Amino acid sequence: FLTTYPVSYIKKAFEFDRVFFFKWTVNWKFLPEEMFTSKPWALILLACHLGMLGMLANKWWQSSKSQLGDANARKLMKWTKCNNDNVWLSPEYVI
Repeated sequence: FLTTYPVSYIKKAFEFDRVFFFKWTVNWKFLPEEMFTSKPWALILLACHLGMLGMLANKWWQSSKSQLGDANARKLMKWTKCNNDNVWLSPEYVI
């Protein structure tokens, strides 16, 4: 689907023009409704979220480099495909 309709997928997967209803919020009740539904507030929250993800990714990368050395860290970070397609999990492992 992504190779056939990439633009439609991205537009609907990340609907940035969507506004949440103020009545559904629990954690942001201390804000007035006008501020909660404003576009600048949404952009601030998005920037904070992306910034925090970036900081955590950088911290994770730096700690893996310091623990494993630079060459081993790069090898660890590569996306690899599992050779064994059948993975059996015991009920005890799942619980």
